[in-house]
Amino acid sequence: MSASTSGSTPQATQTCPPSLTDVSTETLMPELVIENIIHSNELIQFYTGLPDSKTFQALFETLMEHGADKLCTESIGEMNSLNMGRKRKLRRIDEFLMVMMRLWLGLLLKDLEY
Repeated sequence: MSASTSGSTPQATQTCPPSLTDVSTETLMPELVIENIIHSNELIQFYTGLPDSKTFQALFETLMEHGADKLCTESIGEMNSLNMGRKRKLRRIDEFLMVMMRLWLGLLLKDLEY
């Protein structure tokens, strides 16, 4: 079997367009990001269990307003006022999408890696 077949599968990741990347780093964009599903309430409900994109956006913004963006990734339960912890590889909204997918669909971490 040849490595270059005409029916090859799509790549698991793609390079982020400049608008989605941090200027100081080059990251890989997952195949499923919020921009892929935000236009469809059916997809939002399928992946997150929330009824529509407005609800998803409102919940995300409310969590950010109440300090969810300051949670430390290294110490459970502590607020991260000094931006300590691991450097994030995903945008917060995409992290939130993955959390909602894990909760709603019961996905394992290995599922989310893909």
